[in-house]
Amino acid sequence: MRKQGGRLLLLCGFCLICLICALWWELGDVFPPINVQPSSLMGYWQAEYVCSAEKARIVEVLALQDNYIYKQTIVKEEEIIYQIQGRWRIERVAPRSVWLHLEGGRYYVGECLESINSCRLVDTMDWSWHRVTFDTCRETVLSIWQPAFSRDVFLEYLLGDPDSPIVVRFARRDKGSNPSPARSVIMTCAGNGCWLRIRRIEGDVVFSPAG
Repeated sequence: MRKQGGRLLLLCGFCLICLICALWWELGDVFPPINVQPSSLMGYWQAEYVCSAEKARIVEVLALQDNYIYKQTIVKEEEIIYQIQGRWRIERVAPRSVWLHLEGGRYYVGECLESINSCRLVDTMDWSWHRVTFDTCRETVLSIWQPAFSRDVFLEYLLGDPDSPIVVRFARRDKGSNPSPARSVIMTCAGNGCWLRIRRIEGDVVFSPAG
């Protein structure tokens, strides 16, 4: 009798753990925001990653403007290598799945981390298992993600295996924010524009405006 009671208790405990995991998956921080609006994405975003083959440090900045024009700036080892301008839009695949499309955007992260130097069809999924497919010759696409019970919103490249993707995340770098002194590449904003500032031992080198 005690053995049966113990097994029943273990079974109930296992079912409870499965229920908690299901609720956490449904309500946790793996899903993008439900009510994200274009106005909440406008501003400056910055991501950093390292190219796998050459170990080069990359800083990528997106400026999303209220006229649905974006500017994409890519810095490689303190040198601007790409500056692209085009139109942006958001796509609501499902209530908890939202994607940011950059028409004509450079998918440089794929070139760095997956050694892809030509156009290809990218097929990936976000954290809520909704699929997006895009042609890198025509656009680049990012997932919009927000932690549970947080106002912070992030933009993410999702690369590689959809079950265990490589994540490159953009954080907001808006006007008035204090850049981290630990970063050698920072965003500086003043007046009507923002600049990429590369901090070197001999001083600051200011590149062309990113916004």
